[in-house]
Amino acid sequence: MQCIGQPKANLGGDKLCVNDREVSMSEYDVMSLMVERRQELISIVQWWASISIGIIAGSQILERYLNIVLLCVLIFFYLFFSLVSFNFTASITAQLLAGFTDLSNMGATSAQAQTMLEQHRNGSISENLFYARFALGAVVLITCSYPIWVYNKSHAKST
Repeated sequence: MQCIGQPKANLGGDKLCVNDREVSMSEYDVMSLMVERRQELISIVQWWASISIGIIAGSQILERYLNIVLLCVLIFFYLFFSLVSFNFTASITAQLLAGFTDLSNMGATSAQAQTMLEQHRNGSISENLFYARFALGAVVLITCSYPIWVYNKSHAKST
């Protein structure tokens, strides 16, 4: 049988093609991969949020040591690693959404899979992603603005 990349239903799950060979995945396999991706996503966001809080706290604590060079380096690296983190989260989110497509194509039957698919179909997952992106953007703006504000405030006192 030639592998053309299209899922083919069988008793053991869907036939998926990887490097021109068929691989069988069950509903459990797909849901397990989705849970792993969700955990990776949560870990990246938690790491990134802790860095954001650290920059805000560090700016406040080290107010008198902030200079323009340190401020620029701090903001540059924060923005760079935020971009990297957001690219990772976008990739993981795409993998999660592909998992919904896989579950739908294989005719998922478990109650948990049906609930997940219903949430995907009614748009609640897309709505939550919109709010999450908005919140993450706001955190970036605040995290970059706060050290600048602290720097300006401390230098206004010293002049």
